[in-house]
Amino acid sequence: MTYISTNDPAVTIETARSSGAGGQNVNKTESKAVLKINLVTCKGLTDTQKDILLGIKEIKLSDQAQKLLAKTKNSITSEGILVTTNQESRDLQKNKENVLRIINQALEVVLTPEKERKEGLTKEGKAKKKARARQDQLRKYKDQKARLR
Repeated sequence: MTYISTNDPAVTIETARSSGAGGQNVNKTESKAVLKINLVTCKGLTDTQKDILLGIKEIKLSDQAQKLLAKTKNSITSEGILVTTNQESRDLQKNKENVLRIINQALEVVLTPEKERKEGLTKEGKAKKKARARQDQLRKYKDQKARLR
C-alpha cells in the first residue's frame, strides 16, 4: 500500500550533497534525497495513523513495528515533520525512488496492527482430528463400496 506520494503537497523532496566516496564529482553534484513529510497535513494518512506516528494514540504492534516506530519518532520534528534521507546511489533519481519506497515500507509495517492470535489445537488435538478425518474417509469408502454391490 502506498501511503506517501510526491503528489501530496505535504510531501517535499529536497536534494543535498551526498557524503562518502565518489571522487571529485561528489563535491559538485547533489545526489542525496531528503524526504520531508508534514504528518499534520498529509493526505495519504488517516487521522488515526497520524496520531499513531505522532505518539498521540497507541495500538498493539509487533516487536519489529515497535522498533521501527521508535526509530521513526526520532526523525519527527516538534512541528510534526518526518524527515528521512537516502544516499545509497550516486543517482539522484534512484535515491528519490528509494526514499519513497523505504518510507512506504516502514509505514506499512508500523501502521499494520498486530493480528490477534487464535488459540490453536495442541499436538494431541491435531492427531485426534486427523484420525477422525481418516475414519470418516474410510467410512465413506465402505459405504460407496456397499452401494455398488
